[in-house]
Amino acid sequence: MSNYQRFITYLFLYENNSKKSGCGFAKVEACQNLCRIEFHIKNCPGQQQEAEVSVFVRDGKDLLMIPLGKLLFKNHCAEGVFRFDGMGVGKSPYTFEQIRGILIPLSEDRLIASQWDDEETDWRRRKGFQKEGPVLEERKDTGQKKEETWDTHAVSKVERMMEQEIKKAEKRKERETVRQESERTERAEKTERAEKTERPEKTERPGKKEQSDQTAPKVPKDPKEKETLKIQSAQPVREANPMEGAWGRFKQEYMEIFPFAGERHVRAVRFDLKDFKMLPKEFWYLRNNSFLLHGYFSYGTLLFGYMEKEEKWFMGVPGVFQNQERVMASIFGFPEFRTQEECVQRTGEFGYWYRFLEMRES
Repeated sequence: MSNYQRFITYLFLYENNSKKSGCGFAKVEACQNLCRIEFHIKNCPGQQQEAEVSVFVRDGKDLLMIPLGKLLFKNHCAEGVFRFDGMGVGKSPYTFEQIRGILIPLSEDRLIASQWDDEETDWRRRKGFQKEGPVLEERKDTGQKKEETWDTHAVSKVERMMEQEIKKAEKRKERETVRQESERTERAEKTERAEKTERPEKTERPGKKEQSDQTAPKVPKDPKEKETLKIQSAQPVREANPMEGAWGRFKQEYMEIFPFAGERHVRAVRFDLKDFKMLPKEFWYLRNNSFLLHGYFSYGTLLFGYMEKEEKWFMGVPGVFQNQERVMASIFGFPEFRTQEECVQRTGEFGYWYRFLEMRES
């Protein structure tokens, strides 16, 4: 086993072997031969009171479950920490390196699970493993328990500090742009008022015509030019597709780019966090996504665009392709990655983690 490993794995609810929704996460740590998994489960359906937690190894297509202990549920939530020997997980002959995920059966057709590899998994093909004794005997040691409590508190404190820093940085960014936003809104309102007053009236006082010409756009005299203006003015009004409307608004503010080298079928714009309001309202919740905020405050930009081959809109978060970042991106809903430049191997390359934006049918 390597000296130190630490990662977060996202937990999903499965019903009848089909993935339904996210229901929390687990922090996994392994140092030398000491392993630790900390669970944070929420929104668990049903009236669950307790459930047995297992890790699993693959035995062909079967999942061999190695129990760690039981989690107690309260108000559809559960938290707990399990420690075990990485050279004999759950007093089995299997090591930590052989573990491929977590399994928490809730009923015959419902379970919570997470897998750490990309293998196709049939969650119905699980088998039990008989352990020799209790897994968490080391918790009886007072010093061990004290160390565990301190470690949990320390991790929680760091997480709270990170969240506070993100919120502070976000507020600073908003304060920097609030004046520009106000000015832009005011200009838009003035333009709208000017367009309304530019229509010719039957009686017009000569003294006001010159002033009107200075504030309102010039009306073309040529009939063809009038027709062109009429068509252009009508386009923003009819937004049959809200995503196309959002794309039009973004392109008024930002330059269209090809974000991925060699892929001319992908068009996008780089945009700021404050411009989330240009998107359809159902995607505004992504503005509070921790991974998105991390990428934005690290690189100062986000990506919104369209992939012609896939015929889908997408949102991208800048980052570097590394295994730990891949896990985090997947946890927070940005599972795909493309490099900015063409390369043979993605590891260590800059690019964008992205997700597709699909409108719910009304």
